[in-house]
Amino acid sequence: MKIFEIEQMLDEEAVFSSWIDDLSLTDDQSGDVLMTLHSGRRYVISDVGEDLYNQWIDAMSKGKFWHSNIRDYYTVYRVR
Repeated sequence: MKIFEIEQMLDEEAVFSSWIDDLSLTDDQSGDVLMTLHSGRRYVISDVGEDLYNQWIDAMSKGKFWHSNIRDYYTVYRVR
């Protein structure tokens, strides 16, 4: 994913988390998610898909969901 594509995100969701600031599903049908941490660092997680993204948004703990369902299963790129 190219940096300029990051600007094409839709539906940014502020989340209640001790370290994740917000999650956004891209609008390009790729199923990529943009994750912004409280530190300001941003990551793109490839091919998550809308269903898993919605489960992540609905999870009681965004961090636990990250560790259990995303971190070791999807490609993650730091973009900032």
